[in-house]
Amino acid sequence: SWDSESNDKDVRIFGFPSESDWIIHAPYSDKTLMRNKIVYDTSREIGYPASRTRFCELYFNTNGGDVSTADYRGVYVFMEKIKGSEDRVGIKDLESCDNTSGKITGGYIFKKDKGQTVDVTFSTARENHQLAFVEPDLPTPDQRRWLDGHMDRFESVLHGAGFAEPTRGYRAYLDVQSFIDTHIWVELYKNIDGFRLSSYFYKDRGRKITASPVWDYNLSLGNANYLQGENPTGWYWPQLGAGQYPWYRRLFDDPEFELDYWDRYFELRRGILGTTALDGRILAYYREIARPALRNFNRWRVLGTYLWPNASGYQTRTSHRAEVDWMRNWLKSRLTWYDRQFANPPVFDRESGPINAGDTLALTLPGGASGQIYYTIDGSDPRVRGGAISQTATLYAGPLTLDQSVTVKARIRIGASNWS
Repeated sequence: SWDSESNDKDVRIFGFPSESDWIIHAPYSDKTLMRNKIVYDTSREIGYPASRTRFCELYFNTNGGDVSTADYRGVYVFMEKIKGSEDRVGIKDLESCDNTSGKITGGYIFKKDKGQTVDVTFSTARENHQLAFVEPDLPTPDQRRWLDGHMDRFESVLHGAGFAEPTRGYRAYLDVQSFIDTHIWVELYKNIDGFRLSSYFYKDRGRKITASPVWDYNLSLGNANYLQGENPTGWYWPQLGAGQYPWYRRLFDDPEFELDYWDRYFELRRGILGTTALDGRILAYYREIARPALRNFNRWRVLGTYLWPNASGYQTRTSHRAEVDWMRNWLKSRLTWYDRQFANPPVFDRESGPINAGDTLALTLPGGASGQIYYTIDGSDPRVRGGAISQTATLYAGPLTLDQSVTVKARIRIGASNWS
């Protein structure tokens, strides 16, 4: 938004924090109209600085007369532009004078995306990823060299012999959970623009590199007929070349990273990424825009016709509800496939919460699993780094009697060193 002299003007819109930069996104080829909103909202709700969103109907008046139905443009998603600010990506404001050793370490926002010829770019030395500055958009030469050098140092450590060392390896550079969560978003929703494009990162002053915010998920959840996008089974990342898949191939060489990844996945599956939770979110969005969607598709008569890169079967999806239901079924199939890619955790016969003295807790193997269950009651991990059994762990032999509040953590040991 601008004032009368074309200067940025901060305004509050839809109750969002006051700002001058906004995006009105047209989900044209996404006939559910909601793929970006699903991912942005779930990411934001677990604590990442994803864009706030709101469905809206757009009227675009160009003649200066009264607004009428002739000005109707359909359902859009109003959202925040990615930028550094207290209410968006909360990083330090990096001024042009911040070139000293302490201040020059942040804050930066950078991206891996297409169309970077207009941006200030740099390439990493080892994996040759071209990255572009977002904040600051015009870095000083010192700031540009510092971030370029920092990413080169990170890649050198990542590909070094001691890369998995917990304090001096790649973990000294990365906010690991953010990289895990981002990988889960891209793969679970199978975002065909993920990894190789539409990838944002930020590095605040004195802090680690964070993979966030999420961006551009309109070609996810089955809405892509290339790179195996419409197939709810199979990994997306093997479709990509080395220069399109930054850092993860090497990260997954660390068994601790892989186990952290699956621990996090199954944690999220018990909550915000639960099948019922995700399906309920989609249905809530559907109910919110059901009537506006009728107006949208009356204006744009594209249901049942091909819009690049719609998945096969588009001819039979001749209503908004049919598009939504197809996506719901795709996601349920995707979740089922994903759950089978690693050893599931033990099953508890009760949820956490208040107990009475003498209550019991039974642990069982998930269906079809084999192995031995080890557990602790002090919240520590029954597995120690490297794969051995913790000295505080106990082999499960039957239901636990709960005489006081405890924190139970359990894993299944499969063979000599593999764990759920």
